[in-house]
Amino acid sequence: FDPDAFVAEQRKGMTLESLRAELEGYVAGLDNALVNIINNDYSAFLKLSSMLVDIDALVAGLREPLNQLESRVDRVRKVVSEPLGMQQSIADQLQLVQEKQ
Repeated sequence: FDPDAFVAEQRKGMTLESLRAELEGYVAGLDNALVNIINNDYSAFLKLSSMLVDIDALVAGLREPLNQLESRVDRVRKVVSEPLGMQQSIADQLQLVQEKQ
């Protein structure tokens, strides 16, 4: 952006004073728009942070049932792993027998 070229182009149809007044009005409008955007985002941020507090309580309530489920899964994994190991051992032995024949 070349401000000198912009002023030279805009000055053809108006005086410097009117150009300055127009630009000041534009800047004031931009300032108001920026303040509105910040205010809108700030209220959304506050709403989000209050929702996150509720999520923390929900997660804390799920922690114990999830820990219990994890314990159950570990117990099942231990119970299942022994027969699976035995099955794999038998399959390996069967394969050796078949290879010898």
